[in-house]
Amino acid sequence: EVDVAGCDTMADGTTTDEKERRKDEDPCEALKKRYEKCFNHWYTEEFLKGQLEPKCQDEFEEYRDCVVEKMQKKNLGRVLEAAESASAKQQ
Repeated sequence: EVDVAGCDTMADGTTTDEKERRKDEDPCEALKKRYEKCFNHWYTEEFLKGQLEPKCQDEFEEYRDCVVEKMQKKNLGRVLEAAESASAKQQ
């Protein structure tokens, strides 16, 4: 990385500012943050205090669906299929 006028330039030629801007425009980013907030609350306020019932399933499903849709739009559906196949074989 090279610092250019206060911005780090990555190997692909983009700056960290550009990467942050793209992340903010990502439709899945808000869902990710919502899930992480829920999970972190559950983990620290419930799980670590002995309440083992999982929470945040709805938030996880919404985020996962968004990521899957995004991957399919980029023709990465075969990656998902391979992961699901490998997971099924382990069970």
